Amino acid sequence: MRAGPATDRDGSGRTGEPPAPPAAWPADLLRATAANTAALFVAQVFNRLTAFVVAMILTRYLGPERFGEYAFVCAYVGFFILVADMGIDIHVIREASRDLAGSADALGSAIGLKAWLALAAFAGSLLVGWTVGIRGERLGLVAISASGLLIAPLTLYGAAFFATLRLHLSAFLDALGRALLVAFVVIVVLCKGSLAAVFVALVLPGYAVAFLTVLWGRKLLRPRIGFFRGRAMRRILARSLPIALGLMLAQIVMRIDQVMLEAMRGSRELGFYSVGVKCCEALNILPAIVTASLFPVLSRAAATPGEDLARVYGAGLRTLALALLPLVMVLSLYPAEILTTVFGPSYGHGASALRILCWSAILFAVAHVAASVAIALGRRGTLVLMTLCMAAANVGLNALLIPRQDALGGGNGAAVATFVALLSCLPILWLRPALRPVARAFAAQSWRPALSAAAALVCVGTVRPPLALGIPLALGLYLAAAVLLKAVDRSDWQRALRILRPGGVSPSFYG
Repeated sequence: MRAGPATDRDGSGRTGEPPAPPAAWPADLLRATAANTAALFVAQVFNRLTAFVVAMILTRYLGPERFGEYAFVCAYVGFFILVADMGIDIHVIREASRDLAGSADALGSAIGLKAWLALAAFAGSLLVGWTVGIRGERLGLVAISASGLLIAPLTLYGAAFFATLRLHLSAFLDALGRALLVAFVVIVVLCKGSLAAVFVALVLPGYAVAFLTVLWGRKLLRPRIGFFRGRAMRRILARSLPIALGLMLAQIVMRIDQVMLEAMRGSRELGFYSVGVKCCEALNILPAIVTASLFPVLSRAAATPGEDLARVYGAGLRTLALALLPLVMVLSLYPAEILTTVFGPSYGHGASALRILCWSAILFAVAHVAASVAIALGRRGTLVLMTLCMAAANVGLNALLIPRQDALGGGNGAAVATFVALLSCLPILWLRPALRPVARAFAAQSWRPALSAAAALVCVGTVRPPLALGIPLALGLYLAAAVLLKAVDRSDWQRALRILRPGGVSPSFYG
């Protein structure tokens, strides 16, 4: 079934005329996409590892109560990041991918617009915080954390990296920022610094990375910056607003559980829950890598009549299913052991929430890919509808489940709410013709890996060996079941080899 703006508007798969064959993709484009995926993977693995190191250091240094305060401030300021961004980065990347030379004025106007939005976001975070009762030290922590919003306009210089498929530059800068973050946090801990000093350490690397992004981005594309181009800014804002609304709703889906849990149960309960969230955020590396690498290609394919998008995101969904399921399986088998080993013995209380929450990573991956496809196709209304349903479900279920005092209360209730909210995206995908192929591709690409994970989960869960033996046993059984059920076959190895072989990537790479 073809999903493209010129061939399939009603989702029927037929247009009344035989569809044009997909245009052959240049081998260098496919090779660049594969290389970008590899670069992003290495950088994101490093980023997640350093994030884990920072989380391990801070959980042990701060303790559950103070770590809960840290998590609350991060979640609260996270909502205002969207005000400073407003989906403008995604819009600019999409336009620059189609016409790099003609996007200098648009990029300059977007930088000016984001400068005003960043100031509004910084002021709004303080004003809203004061209004809702955030006072004293906590308001100061919000101010320090929100100061990182002021560099938001400079991230637009990185659009040139994406538009020219030089994502290795973006990957390097991200990795550099993470390395600086670890160094600054270690210095703060060794000096026995306060929580305010911790947030200063979090913000400073962003300024260094922003400076280098501007320095390198200008070599690829020099924007003509304007701060008072009212008409151009309104046009950019109008086109980005649906994306911004979708991103804001997505932020609610991913962060509102922490804000509501802190308000209803306190910082200590949030501290226990947040370590599980950190584990799940580490899993989200895979959908982030796949969609970041494929989004420029999706945007070009969506503008090409007769192009079959399914072959682009189908391979991505297959990779996500194969890679995520064994990791989720391990987290659900040994949540207490993993939390106490990584974050300390006092955090074992969050094990039951992690066992529920880790399965949300699969649904998050599907929603992430679907959102990228919707943006590439220009179906912004579908993106807003999908995220609106998930956000409404998450807020309502958190309000219902968190206050309960039984076994389903607190962090467990927040975990259930997040899982069900993400689950609600699947009916939306099926009901919207433009995204129905994504749902079909997910079902087609994930059922064999799911059966493989289920078989390994039952075997290891029945025996319950120690952690050191259970993890390699579970992964080995999963791989054996995947080969037996043909979840992994020769074509997967051939596809990987074609990336490395000189001249070996063909236009059928994603087919």
